Amino acid sequence: MPKQCLPTSEAFEAFSKELLRRNFYKTSARELCERFPRLRLVTPRKIEGSEVGFRFYGNDLEVVVWTTWLEKIQRARTTDAGWVIILDEKMDICYSSRPLHRTRNFLTNLLMQARIARARALHRPRCAECSHFMKLVHGRGIKATYWRCARRLDHDGGRARSVPFDYGLPQEALDYLAVRRRAHRKALRNLRARGKSPFMAMRQRKPWKRIML
Repeated sequence: MPKQCLPTSEAFEAFSKELLRRNFYKTSARELCERFPRLRLVTPRKIEGSEVGFRFYGNDLEVVVWTTWLEKIQRARTTDAGWVIILDEKMDICYSSRPLHRTRNFLTNLLMQARIARARALHRPRCAECSHFMKLVHGRGIKATYWRCARRLDHDGGRARSVPFDYGLPQEALDYLAVRRRAHRKALRNLRARGKSPFMAMRQRKPWKRIML
């Protein structure tokens, strides 16, 4: 397991500037407090402090970057991981990155994942037949995702239409993802070779709960 290396305040400031330059904006503690009750979400575990997040809007999608950074005390949480998620028009999570651990390249990887999610929102495909925005949906495999338009009545032959998840991404993003995916496939092979089941952390992680009104 790579050694934990928490980011410094200088490194986080540089990271923040890169996101702000790309039209992300920082979420405030007040904004987060207002948002969770509105979504009727209850945290499954104790959370230390108010974490800095960043948000970006594009084509009715919202990209959210969770940094683990605690602004009041200017340090990262000692136990946590970074995430990048995409929310759809209904504020449901339609994509979540794999957890990004705080190792030597944590902020570099988090920034790249944020840039890629931003590119997905900016290049969100429209259906070639009905011109409506396609939606991010999940396939049978864990983390399998693609763009889909299910407006069958508006399509010839009454069939749904789909395009790959990486639609519209620049070559820099495709090259980065190719390296990450090769490393992930290798890690899965190593787990299976040791008799372990992949994705156990994902299956065991306690989700945020929705309160029934």
